[in-house]
Amino acid sequence: MVRTTTDVPGLAAAVRATLREMDAGVPLFQVRTVDQVLSRVVAQPRLRAWLLALFAGVAMGLVGAWGASRALGALLFGITPGDAASYAGVAAGLTLAALVATLVPARRAIGVDPVIALRGE
Repeated sequence: MVRTTTDVPGLAAAVRATLREMDAGVPLFQVRTVDQVLSRVVAQPRLRAWLLALFAGVAMGLVGAWGASRALGALLFGITPGDAASYAGVAAGLTLAALVATLVPARRAIGVDPVIALRGE
């Protein structure tokens, strides 16, 4: 491991040459920054944590919806409190709303020149 403040590819050639002078049989491979190594190491646990949080949120939402439908069952007209089509429709509607809420600002941001955006800050 070599610590540096300069660019990694430029330093790799110098380290490779020095290592070859010391011992020509030692290979030097997978030259990466510490950030790249850490990113690869924590990627899988980070994905698992996000998936766990996602599924826990969905489960809590379903339990809450089930409880609310039972409590408000007298106010429902034409459907039962456990109607799967209603749950699917609400889930699809909320998903569509979330997509629109994220895609509209993203499309607007794509059209902005980064230099102008940074200059405005």
